[in-house]
Amino acid sequence: MGKRKIDDILPSGDLTNCLPKKTCYLAGPMEYAKNNGLDWRLVYRDELAKLNIQCIIPEEEETGMTEEDMRILKEEDPTQYIKIMRQFIEMDLKFVEDCDMVVAFWDGERMSGTIGEAQHAYLHGTPIYLVSPRPFTEIPGWFAACFTETFESLGCLLLYLNKQSFYRV
Repeated sequence: MGKRKIDDILPSGDLTNCLPKKTCYLAGPMEYAKNNGLDWRLVYRDELAKLNIQCIIPEEEETGMTEEDMRILKEEDPTQYIKIMRQFIEMDLKFVEDCDMVVAFWDGERMSGTIGEAQHAYLHGTPIYLVSPRPFTEIPGWFAACFTETFESLGCLLLYLNKQSFYRV
């Protein structure tokens, strides 16, 4: 029996499905952001999928209440609002613990949970990447210290991840 050729071993065509999928939690401002930050998350999800990275989008997981429902509840029933927010916090931090990486986006918008998610990823040794068009000097120090790497754009992050052998397709 002769030596097998690489073409006999590898499937032809797109190899994306042959690689193990990585999971990525997308962190960033929601409460004070336009459209709860969903717009940028959908773009990032689509681009990271090209590197065989499956994204967890908090808005898609935290179902049942609209942005408007939450704003009304915050004003009219703070106790119930806090109860629901704590459930979201527990769920989001569990996602951070279970994912392979976290990608955070910050454009200077007010944020609250993003800082906690970054700290949680840092404490669990999860690689966390920040994408921010803001100058590094404007990124809060405690927040900046949590990141494995920082990038000025999604394109820069994608180039970095593509250079990592695991993500190369």
